[in-house]
Amino acid sequence: MMISPTQGQAMSMLISAIRPNRVLELGCFVGNSALWIADGLSNVPEKKGHLWTCEIDPKMAAFATKNVEMVSDLVTVVNSSAQDFLDSWNEKNQFDFIFIDADKGGYINYYETILSRNMLSLSGLIVADNVLFKDQVHPIDNRLGGMIKAPKSIREKVYNFNLHVSLDNRTEQVILPIFDGLSIIRLKRN
Repeated sequence: MMISPTQGQAMSMLISAIRPNRVLELGCFVGNSALWIADGLSNVPEKKGHLWTCEIDPKMAAFATKNVEMVSDLVTVVNSSAQDFLDSWNEKNQFDFIFIDADKGGYINYYETILSRNMLSLSGLIVADNVLFKDQVHPIDNRLGGMIKAPKSIREKVYNFNLHVSLDNRTEQVILPIFDGLSIIRLKRN
């Protein structure tokens, strides 16, 4: 339920490279990925970005808050469902980087809320985790039986998200077959 150290290093490097002002993480758990994102934010000397990270479970949110205490100037843990947070956020404050790693069944709704409310900056990125679900979900081509091992409900949700994004003409994306599958999504540039 946590990203690996290698994935964390990759996230940190990506964050420091794009230099975001506002970062959102949907799905915090114990704060491991929040710490990696904060590491990337701290490597940008001329400006300080900030991460808002959502955790629905009050005990886990409290635990995560304790875990990120040393970088509390960079991270705010919000005890909220991902969807409630998105619905309540002032969309005038766009995010430059959004990491989606919450309830897999909510991925499409999160994505649609972000885009319909114009919450992603023009140069921003959405990174969705677990889009290949242990290499058991194939994003487009399912002819080889790519949906046979993972629990049916999870693999269908992940597959449907991948298909939904691939058919959306507002964005462009690539699925990287690393870690548990990462989808990197950005708004199309006209």
